[in-house]
Amino acid sequence: MAKKKRRQPTTEDFGPAERLTHGDYRNEPSMVAGVKRQRNHNVDVLTTYRRRDQIDPVQLQAAEMFQAAYKRGMIGENYSSMDFDRIIGTGEVDDTASVNARQHVSKILIELGKPLDSLIIHVCGLGHPASTWPLIRKPASSMDILRIALDQMINYYKI
Repeated sequence: MAKKKRRQPTTEDFGPAERLTHGDYRNEPSMVAGVKRQRNHNVDVLTTYRRRDQIDPVQLQAAEMFQAAYKRGMIGENYSSMDFDRIIGTGEVDDTASVNARQHVSKILIELGKPLDSLIIHVCGLGHPASTWPLIRKPASSMDILRIALDQMINYYKI
């Protein structure tokens, strides 16, 4: 009878030390007992586009204004992350700020129109790269479309 193979204990492999110079990495607990994971808390698609000179500073400012309203309105994807060191207290929540932010976001999206509003939500709201926008046929042209949408937002914000 063959011996049963024992499962090897998992080890933490965070990659080369050079990787840690490209962001703000923090150790967090993982689902595996005794093993931690490293997560980059400094990833922002908009600042990456600005650093590469794919968008100009005014377009970045308009995108960040939309992003702030989108987050304030608590719209979009929310991912759970375990944090065993912090206990969240209960208390009164002021919903008027989030309702106003949602109305602000809906006005901007109406102003942009149908195809551009989904791109702005995809990139500015959810933080995904423009090349992963599902309505695009050629990923190379997604940056051109994003620039057009950001220019429309500049006109809306009167920057």
